[in-house]
Formats: sequence, structure tokens, C-alpha cells
Amino acid sequence: MLKRDVVSLPEHRFPADEWRIIETGYSDRYLARAESLFVLSNGYLGVRGTFDERRPAVTPGTFVNGLHETWPIPYAEPAY
Repeated sequence: MLKRDVVSLPEHRFPADEWRIIETGYSDRYLARAESLFVLSNGYLGVRGTFDERRPAVTPGTFVNGLHETWPIPYAEPAY
């Protein structure tokens, strides 16, 4: 497991709002967190909130959830 320092988001860059996520300015330091905050998803397909111009981006990607097999998968747990 990666050990990372927890860096809280500065209140002046990400002010608290009850209904919106707001970023008042750009900073390379918080780019990875901003990509995670501004993700678009419907529960099955998610797109990280990176810039349209492709740069800068920490982890651009499209993520798919809910894939499953249609046949039964044998698990080893009943053997114990």
C-alpha cells in the first residue's frame, strides 16, 4: 500500500458550498484531487475531470463499472 501524506484542500481554493463544487483557481499541487472531484459518472461509466486539451493531466481515464460474467464462477471458499 502506498503511504501518502494527507493534504487537506485549502478553503480559499475550494470554498464550501452546499450544492456545488467550486474551484476558484488552478494549482498544479491539487490537480490530481481536482480530477477526482470533477469526475462525471452515472454509476456505470465514469470520466475523470481532466482538461479537454489533454495537458496537464495526472491520471486521465474512463472507468467502467458493473461488468459481470453470465456463467457461474466457482469459488474456493466452500472447500474449507
